[in-house]
Amino acid sequence: LVAGAGAGGSSAGVAGSVVVDVPTDNTTATLDGTTTASGAVAVAATDTTNITSVAGQISVGGDAGVGVGVDVEAISKTTTAQISPTANVTTTALSGGDVTVDATSSENVLSIAAGIAVGGTAAVAVNATVSVYNITTDAYIGDGGTATAGQHAVVDADGTVRVAADESLNFSLIAGNVSVGGTAGIGVAAVVPVLTKDTNAEIGTYAQVT
Repeated sequence: LVAGAGAGGSSAGVAGSVVVDVPTDNTTATLDGTTTASGAVAVAATDTTNITSVAGQISVGGDAGVGVGVDVEAISKTTTAQISPTANVTTTALSGGDVTVDATSSENVLSIAAGIAVGGTAAVAVNATVSVYNITTDAYIGDGGTATAGQHAVVDADGTVRVAADESLNFSLIAGNVSVGGTAGIGVAAVVPVLTKDTNAEIGTYAQVT
């Protein structure tokens, strides 16, 4: 995502650019019912997000140059892999009869807000990048909160059982500007990350796993 602006004026040049990106991703893999397998059983949910976003501006004025660039990224993601509370899973292989439940989420984000303001008398440049992340990654073998038959998952594996949740976030947030004025040059740059992550791997209290 790229937003750019340029302005020039004999008296004043004013330019602004804004990028607002609000993606919402929900990825779910669920195993329910009765499953009998002579090999491995795998339940996997994977979500990979790649974002590159740039907001920039150039403003030139004979007297004043004013530039504003803002990049806002609000990412909401839920990735879930589950064996449901009503599932019954059996593997019968002599070897390799594993049961795996894997939820994997990853994000690679580059956010840039940058600009140049030039004015014969005064120049003002304001650039900011604001990133808000709400990321939930869950892997579980479920139960319905009761030991009653049919209300909790039953897993009978001839191999191993794995329940794993993995979340990785790589982000680079860059805000900067150059402000040049004959009398005054004012530049303001800010980076504001707000991060909420919830990663869980769980076998339910009443789930029956052997």
